[in-house]
Amino acid sequence: MNPNTKRYRLAQADTQADLMPISETVSIAFAEGEHIEEISQKYIGGCHYDFETSRLVWEGDTLVHHWGVWGYPMRVGSVLLKSAGIGAVITLEEHRQQGLMAWAAQESFEAMRAAGYNVSILRGRHYHKFGYRRAWN
Repeated sequence: MNPNTKRYRLAQADTQADLMPISETVSIAFAEGEHIEEISQKYIGGCHYDFETSRLVWEGDTLVHHWGVWGYPMRVGSVLLKSAGIGAVITLEEHRQQGLMAWAAQESFEAMRAAGYNVSILRGRHYHKFGYRRAWN
């Protein structure tokens, strides 16, 4: 399913302009609309959130989908991997079933490859269509 690209705009997250819209959307989805300032300072800003590889889908001025990437080193045996933790994947309910997540994910995967990530990790059971498999508990 291809999203209506005339209705929607896909973009890389911007450090300054998008911090609060991302934080507000995460708050709505996971914190009942509360703790926006804390989310902006500790969960998105001030941590390993990767604005360059995360992807946002907008309808006009409204953020309707977020595909978040947090970059961090992960040691597996003697190898140090550049790892992308995928999180806060959100599509506002009225925008679901339109291919927005697939669109954002594919663009993010390309950006992660270009940025030199070795692996991406995502907790959840609903992402097999993107190649994610259970790795460990």
